[in-house]
Amino acid sequence: MNDEFYEPPFEVYGDMDILKNMVINIKIHSNSEKHPGFPVFKIQSLLYKGNKYPVIPDEKGIEVVHYTIYYSYGEQVGKFDFDAALPRGMRKGRDTHTLYVHRKDGGVYFEYYSRKADIDKKDALSSSHVTMSQNEFFKKYKILTAAEREKYKERLFGFFDCREQDYRVYMDYLKGLPLEVKKRMKIPEKYLREMDLPDDELKELLEDPARMND
Repeated sequence: MNDEFYEPPFEVYGDMDILKNMVINIKIHSNSEKHPGFPVFKIQSLLYKGNKYPVIPDEKGIEVVHYTIYYSYGEQVGKFDFDAALPRGMRKGRDTHTLYVHRKDGGVYFEYYSRKADIDKKDALSSSHVTMSQNEFFKKYKILTAAEREKYKERLFGFFDCREQDYRVYMDYLKGLPLEVKKRMKIPEKYLREMDLPDDELKELLEDPARMND
């Protein structure tokens, strides 16, 4: 608990009439000793239609960098991001990741608390946006293609059992890097083959002289 980089579990509270119509999924962006130099992530459900599940970010060999919280209320949706360092910088530490859900303007939002001492004072570190329609969400975050929208719908409405989730390399991030950057990174062959790269790009990367002479 005294470790500066300890990440406490997530908790969520609110009226059950709200929570039973909500889904909250947390994407944990991290660095990992198992994949040095490559960003990793996993998604876990904190709340699924009234049922709460453990989300415990702190793991051996993992340094949490960022959180993305996807939440839905009925057909309305929202997204909330924050860096893991934010509570350490703004509140000089943290001993909880607690969400308190409230109704507002026909939707819901939550307050985020990083210290238990702040909860009774109702001194939240930050608050999420009120949920919006899916069309508003896709427009706000510039989610244009059908494939991208389906991916986000899964994050907003799906169930991610913590017992079945493990960290994996952020292939979409690596795939989007320029070719020359990929070459400099010397990405392991197994990652390259998982990226679904165009055949000519994959061939050029695998046959790069710098890789072959390494």
